[in-house]
Amino acid sequence: MQDWLALSGSLAQPVNSGWTAEGGIAIKMRADHRAESLSGPGNVPVNVSWLGTIDFIGLTVSPSYINQPLVFPKAHIEFAPLGRSVALSSAEAFGAVWRGSISRKYSDMQWNFDLSVDQLDAAELDRWLGPRARPAGFLARFAGLNSAAAPATPFPDAVVTRLEARGRLRAGLIAIPPMRIERFDGEAELAGRTIRIRKAQGDFFGGKVSGSLDALLLPDPTYDFQGRFDRVDLSEIGDAVAFLNARIGGNASATLHLSAHGVGRQDLIGSMQGQGILNGRNVELRGFDLSAAFPGNHPDSASDPFASVQGTYRIQKRGIDLANFVMESSKGKLEAEGRIEFSHALEIRVHTSIFQAAAAHASASPPSFLLGGTIELPKLVLPQAASKPAARQGPR
Repeated sequence: MQDWLALSGSLAQPVNSGWTAEGGIAIKMRADHRAESLSGPGNVPVNVSWLGTIDFIGLTVSPSYINQPLVFPKAHIEFAPLGRSVALSSAEAFGAVWRGSISRKYSDMQWNFDLSVDQLDAAELDRWLGPRARPAGFLARFAGLNSAAAPATPFPDAVVTRLEARGRLRAGLIAIPPMRIERFDGEAELAGRTIRIRKAQGDFFGGKVSGSLDALLLPDPTYDFQGRFDRVDLSEIGDAVAFLNARIGGNASATLHLSAHGVGRQDLIGSMQGQGILNGRNVELRGFDLSAAFPGNHPDSASDPFASVQGTYRIQKRGIDLANFVMESSKGKLEAEGRIEFSHALEIRVHTSIFQAAAAHASASPPSFLLGGTIELPKLVLPQAASKPAARQGPR
């Protein structure tokens, strides 16, 4: 490979722009000249077809816009009369092992692929694509930026931004700690700076996740996810998320429409907006003593699971707003609304269901309670406004 690249440069036809390669290459090619005109990419007439194969053995490629080299222990490219095909065998890239095929007809500008990868880890992707070794990260360069303060400039390998490809992508594991999606399977499409994923599904903490994702990799990249979670095991999430510390149990299904934009964790979190509906069964909230919110004396209510939890939520301004939440247990129904901050602070008002309160005697009507504190240290307190009327009803 090194000799080939040096030869192409000597002939004033360099094939590499800011990248290097080494390894073995075997080429078997022949030119097939035909009298009739064929239609090439962009409908440019050609009457010479190159037919044959190229095999790479132990190929290592080091592009300028990623931090670590791509390794192809074995790759086979076939040039057929109607198009090209690439077969990958155990290719190593982005901290993962890839297998599959890529093909394109000469009459079609779009590549088609069927690829599988053992795992995609967000930490590994950051090591490969992050800005550690370059003045600008891969996504910034892909979007046409050399640095945060520099004006937009063309991507060094402009062919990347012109890529059009679609096909099937499978992954044994997608890890965005602490979240994990296993056995991912979906349809992916790359069109310039736009990435679309459709009909995606996978295993998510004992349940299923399905949906679609749109990513537009501009200088201010945007992301839009629409999906559904079915029969997720809340105890598995509680074990995986450190601040929950095994505080929840049961199972839940939910819908989610989530959008965000920006570069970096803080920008993404600050811009995050979303909404959805949650439906839980046999939900346990360990460490949240809600027994005082039920009429009467039920000392065991704190450990009593909620047979059902239903409500809507909205993600905005670095927090989650809850509305119309109804939690039903053997002791009765509770209604809740309020906010959970991303900082873990709680401000949720809890009161007995209006139907249950109406059935109770007026003098025994339960007050509303405020669930405050944090997720780690929740506190159920009687609001000052609600405590004053109760004090006036003292001795007659």
